[in-house]
Amino acid sequence: MKKLIILSLLVFIGMGSMQAGNHEKAKKVKGIRHLVLIKYKEGVTGAQKARIDTLVWNMKKEIKVIKSLEWGKTMGMANETKEYDYCLNIVFKSELDMTMYEEHPAHQRLKAAVIPLVAKLIRFNYEIVK
Repeated sequence: MKKLIILSLLVFIGMGSMQAGNHEKAKKVKGIRHLVLIKYKEGVTGAQKARIDTLVWNMKKEIKVIKSLEWGKTMGMANETKEYDYCLNIVFKSELDMTMYEEHPAHQRLKAAVIPLVAKLIRFNYEIVK
């Protein structure tokens, strides 16, 4: 009887891991999302922020692999974290497209302009799956 219970358990565990493997194969990647949250240093001027805004929006025009781009300032609502000022949200079709974006001169210009102004930054990428 013990052997039967152990065998049943092993079969059950094996079926569960097969289903988990099938789930991984079945997932359909719809794209790659690239999120960047930034907090400007104290003393960054409105003109400096406006230049960053322009560079961000120019990327959408210049970098053809960008599927969608959103850039916005925190709304400052009561229940929001105050740790970050702006969020950049970009969607790509693939990791290759994201790599092309990262190497593009328009992205390099933005990085060169924004990094000296930033107190802290979070960069987070993930697959969009359905």
